[in-house]
Amino acid sequence: MNLLTLIRFLCFDRRAVDQIASCRSAVWVGLGFVLLAPFARDYDGVDLLSKPIHLLVPVLASLFTATLIFGYLCLFRPSGRQPLTYRQFLAFFWLTGPLVWLYAFPVERLLSARDAAVANLWLLAVVSIWRVLLISRVISLRNETSFFVSMIRVLMVADTIVLVVLLLTPLPVFNIMGGVRLSPRDKLILGTAINVGVGATILWPILLINNIFSSRGFAKVSDGSDRPGEALTGEVDVSSASPDELRAGNAGWTLWLSIVLLAGFSAYLLSIGQPQQQRRTIAEDLLRSNQIEEGLQYMSQFDRSDFPRHWNPPPAVSWREMTPHPVEEAASVLKGDYKPWVREACLNNFMDYFGFDDWSLIQWSRLNDSQLQAALEVIEHAAELDPEFVAANKQKLLHLEEHSSDPRAKIIAEFIRRTDPESPSE
Repeated sequence: MNLLTLIRFLCFDRRAVDQIASCRSAVWVGLGFVLLAPFARDYDGVDLLSKPIHLLVPVLASLFTATLIFGYLCLFRPSGRQPLTYRQFLAFFWLTGPLVWLYAFPVERLLSARDAAVANLWLLAVVSIWRVLLISRVISLRNETSFFVSMIRVLMVADTIVLVVLLLTPLPVFNIMGGVRLSPRDKLILGTAINVGVGATILWPILLINNIFSSRGFAKVSDGSDRPGEALTGEVDVSSASPDELRAGNAGWTLWLSIVLLAGFSAYLLSIGQPQQQRRTIAEDLLRSNQIEEGLQYMSQFDRSDFPRHWNPPPAVSWREMTPHPVEEAASVLKGDYKPWVREACLNNFMDYFGFDDWSLIQWSRLNDSQLQAALEVIEHAAELDPEFVAANKQKLLHLEEHSSDPRAKIIAEFIRRTDPESPSE
């Protein structure tokens, strides 16, 4: 087994599958690739020094997923003469690790926030489909079942995992009554999650029915063809490979060299992306501990380019984060001498919190007296606020003042008279 074997395996080659199955050290090669996966995924997305758990996520997640799939396969009696062992299956699963390096393409540095999210979602789709097809191919060859049956068994587990992950993963606010403004990127993420959830829910019973039928003898034996799209019926020819190709052995030096080279490339990527992520962590920790002035002062020591390109300081109001409170943050940034980009970012959080609609009063009604006074001062004195935002929220305040018996209505009425003398409010 060498580097060429791995490349052929990733291209669905049958002889490569047989060689890997007979290689005792294949699982350790696969583990090496998986251990490098977080550097491809997160070198410019997570501060790995402060969150080292991300270094273990690919190993733990792949181990969990591979065990679930293999356990599910064990419910069906394999028809192959040399069916997959758990060690072999884990090796094949981990050897799909090089596909993760597609995520290393720096889309965030080249594209807008929304376009970068689109690119990442497409990369996720390509890698996921590729892995499903490749693992289905391996199961089809080693357990001698049809490719279709192998695939629906893998998809049964994968679809269940997708539904559970979507259920547990935080998503942006579903903006119907909340009044919170979603960015184009957040709208894309929310829409994609909803579409995937609906699709996965519809697909689950279909997969279940097909799996039930496949367990009753519906499966046909694979012919060992070289592509998953070809016909997969007929007899398996296990004698096509030479004895040298099928004999047990160790991984060749080219594989270990490729892991070493990827490790070196990972170090280079970390030197590019991690300084920005570390500055981001410090700023977020200060702000989320309500040390707002200290956080703003720290950010003002740097230029915008010293932080991740599409990063915004907390709170991420569209993700239900309210620490620090966007009103208190905006009020603080108006009182100090901070860099323009810091001021702009905080005022954007303020506008995201209240939204641009002229009807939702939810956010205003949640403010206490001091926050209300601070919010009114921000609207009155922050010249950078979007005029559309100011007009819409003045309309909200006018409506709140006219239809509320809250004592704070007097504060709102005074603000309206002060900022809009022609208003009919009294």
